Amino acid sequence: MEITAADASPRFDMSFCFDKPKKANNDVVFALLPQGEGTEASWELPGTYVFVHTTRGVIFDFDKMVGGEFEKGLAKLKSQSETR
Repeated sequence: MEITAADASPRFDMSFCFDKPKKANNDVVFALLPQGEGTEASWELPGTYVFVHTTRGVIFDFDKMVGGEFEKGLAKLKSQSETR
């Protein structure tokens, strides 16, 4: 994972590279917005998706495959963003 662009706005671009469960390189956009005492984190995976990508989402449980890693990363991001 590498931050590829960041400025004064609440968003930053990242590059995600996975080896498992399937080799993939994806560009993602994160946004961190103050919400009361905390911070709301949102992310998107911009791009064009064809029918094959849509059907993979129905067949495979991507949350089960990579969800745990995302949860760990979001917990770390939460800790870092709220202690500064």
